[in-house]
Amino acid sequence: MNDLSGALSKNTTQLMKAITPFSYEAFNCRPPEGGWTAGEVTEHLLLLDIRLTDLLQGPTAPLDRPPIDHTRRFAGLSDQTRKFNAPAFILPTETAKDAGAMADRILNQRRLIVQMSLKQDMNRLYTLYPHPAIGLMTGTEWIHFLIMHAERHLKQLSALSYNVDQVQKNTYQ
Repeated sequence: MNDLSGALSKNTTQLMKAITPFSYEAFNCRPPEGGWTAGEVTEHLLLLDIRLTDLLQGPTAPLDRPPIDHTRRFAGLSDQTRKFNAPAFILPTETAKDAGAMADRILNQRRLIVQMSLKQDMNRLYTLYPHPAIGLMTGTEWIHFLIMHAERHLKQLSALSYNVDQVQKNTYQ
């Protein structure tokens, strides 16, 4: 699990570097083509982190398959042309958000997830709730999913940062 907790820590550092530079205005600026703001993307990531923290504190069951069997199914997350509909429980609110406060909350959740992953058997099925498309997953699979999901949204945050910079340059010329 140390490799996976290291990967999660690295992913968390990348998230912090992507989120914290946003100004309040840029973090809450709706892209011209529509879609989520950087703040909404970040809240979506936070809501998944909170959900995983809850899940890892819930009941487990023995496993009757390889413990990372479902991870190959996450490869589609890297395809930015493919759209996914987020389940209602991880949809962001439309309220304005503060990048620093959101980054702190994600960092706290990620620390909890790492701590739990080092103390628990992550090769058991976590049964509090299934993944909406995949079903029940092991703790290891959930953390792989969390990382892949965040990597997808890191690309989105990077694009949003670029778009905001371009809008600001055009506004002030």
